[in-house]
Amino acid sequence: MEMNDSVSNWRVFEHLVKTILEANGFQVQVNMLRGDEGFDFLGSLENETWAIEVKYYRTAQVRASLIEAAATRVVNNGIDGNVGKGMLVVSSILSNNFRYELEKRFSILFVDRADLRSMASSLPDVLDKIDALLE
Repeated sequence: MEMNDSVSNWRVFEHLVKTILEANGFQVQVNMLRGDEGFDFLGSLENETWAIEVKYYRTAQVRASLIEAAATRVVNNGIDGNVGKGMLVVSSILSNNFRYELEKRFSILFVDRADLRSMASSLPDVLDKIDALLE
């Protein structure tokens, strides 16, 4: 089966996010229930469990409706499913105002491109891969 670039890119991005989270102290496993009914990763950090959804977008700026739909899925499938905390990791850039509104509305952590670069600062190879993927 031949994969097109968009499929392979989201898989690469998801793998890089997992690597970055693990380097920052998370224990991360692929969640068995993914897609509309689930979320991508189940993470744990300091006795807290996290529902983690990862979204790769081809553009730096993305429509608010896409991020809101993904955040709703994290809340509905993770938080409401008895996972303690939620995180939405996106390849795009979130303005401070938009991030504040999202965090206030959804009560989950939003991680964008800049956050990932900061979290990967001790991993030069991963940082290079993130930069190459998101150029």
